[in-house]
Amino acid sequence: MAWYNVFKKSGEAEQVTADEYDILAVILRFASVKERSFAFYQKHRPAVDVALDFIASLRAESREMSLLLMGSGDPLEKLSANLRKRLATIQLSNNAQLLVENAAQTIIPQLEPMLADTSRPNYLDEARWVMRSCALKVAMPSVVDDD
Repeated sequence: MAWYNVFKKSGEAEQVTADEYDILAVILRFASVKERSFAFYQKHRPAVDVALDFIASLRAESREMSLLLMGSGDPLEKLSANLRKRLATIQLSNNAQLLVENAAQTIIPQLEPMLADTSRPNYLDEARWVMRSCALKVAMPSVVDDD
């Protein structure tokens, strides 16, 4: 269950705690940097390659997973909603489940410095709330987790 910001002025609650689908969507977005912004990729090659390797290892799980994790230019909210809907129909191996569960601690921190780069592409800006949420989960797991 995610926390929501009920004080948002637009009248619509904004999700402030990312789940594994939001994290997957963000990793997909950062992995797309190689194709979408090659000059920026060259500056941040090691971090983008970590995202690409992560996605490649998940794609190796099954054909369905491979198709589901194709890059998308859709807004992150739409991308994560699609992942939520479609991943429910795919049986993940234990290895894939562990990869996804640990992504907030293993992958996201490596991608975070890219957001500090002022030359970053605009399409990465919408990842900020997921990055903040992951940092909060890592710093205070017992407060943020639903368990």
